[in-house]
Amino acid sequence: METTNAILIVDDLKGRQLASKMSLNFMGTLGLLVTVKEHGVISAVRPYIEKIQTTTDFGLSSSLVDLVLERTGEKQSLMQSRRQKAMR
Repeated sequence: METTNAILIVDDLKGRQLASKMSLNFMGTLGLLVTVKEHGVISAVRPYIEKIQTTTDFGLSSSLVDLVLERTGEKQSLMQSRRQKAMR
């Protein structure tokens, strides 16, 4: 069965390169979070990013996280967010 509007969720570089060579539509985990926020499925991406960073060994660069938070209107440093939570 062929599906033309499917999107592959892939984060590792080799997987992305292969998907590109195969002309597959793909996005990463953070792209998925941005998309579901834009469609109103979730209200914020920050809690999910923080969960990923604190409970997995999934590597997220700070520049990518900053870009995602800026795009979603949640630009506040993760350190500030953690400090605020610790003060509660």
